[in-house]
Amino acid sequence: MHQPARARSWFDDMVRRFSEHRVPVRTPLATWLAAGIFIGVTVIAIAAFPYDAASIHWTRLAWTAAVLVPATAILNGVEFHLGAHLLSLKITLVESFRVGLYGSAANNLPIPGAVFVRVGAMARRGSKLSRAGSVAVATGIARVALAAAVAGLVVWVTDSQFPGLALLISGGALGAGSLLYLLRSSDSNHRWSIVSTILAVEVALVAATALRFYVALSALDVEAAASQSMVLALSVSVAAAIGVVPAGLGIRELVAGLLAPLVSIEPSLALAATVLDRIVAMIALGLITIVVGVTQAGNSRQHSARSEATE
Repeated sequence: MHQPARARSWFDDMVRRFSEHRVPVRTPLATWLAAGIFIGVTVIAIAAFPYDAASIHWTRLAWTAAVLVPATAILNGVEFHLGAHLLSLKITLVESFRVGLYGSAANNLPIPGAVFVRVGAMARRGSKLSRAGSVAVATGIARVALAAAVAGLVVWVTDSQFPGLALLISGGALGAGSLLYLLRSSDSNHRWSIVSTILAVEVALVAATALRFYVALSALDVEAAASQSMVLALSVSVAAAIGVVPAGLGIRELVAGLLAPLVSIEPSLALAATVLDRIVAMIALGLITIVVGVTQAGNSRQHSARSEATE
């Protein structure tokens, strides 16, 4: 009876400590820290890449860097924005985008990074830690569950394999439960439309991740089927949900290797595609974050100049 209470107390205490020692999300320093993390993980991923770089079709990865990674970053921001609205918190889309970037950076640390960043941002806007934590965790579970359900559906339809049906049923049930929890946890008059939009965003995130794996496999000269890309995309959601290993390093590759035989992909290819996608994503996110940092710095200088002019 006391286990859930102790778990909530532990979570609240961890988030409270994290928030007390945080770098405020509106400061340029937070953006530069995030950019530094992305650059550091890029170096680690390049060192771990198992293939000869000269054999990679790097031009094919331009699609991932220019379109899919920015789209994923925007969808992460929209997801946070919708979660905040479930708690009747007013957070702009621009700030939500920054929180999404910082969450992605924090996921490269040995903590449940994105959860802490999102809960801290909601708490600073007046939400209780328990409510903010519940929404953030339920949203994360929904993403993993929907990724599993979509992957299972594709595998079941294309290959008629039992593991696909098992993934579809288990993922669908868990996803439905998490979305129902989000509905019950909100007192917003628009909660049905918000949760419906969250569902659409999660599906879009899964699709974007699957496309990234399709491009990564193509860069390795592998013609991937939709089922193969979709199943490998599940590894990203699982690794992000674990959140206790920096950037899911090793976890994402392990999960991808375990799932690969389900769709007739060699584990070594799944490993290479996973690391390759990480390299491209970290470079693109690093560049995006630098642009955001430069923009923030410019806005801060303009604000300071206006303040001095009015004094």
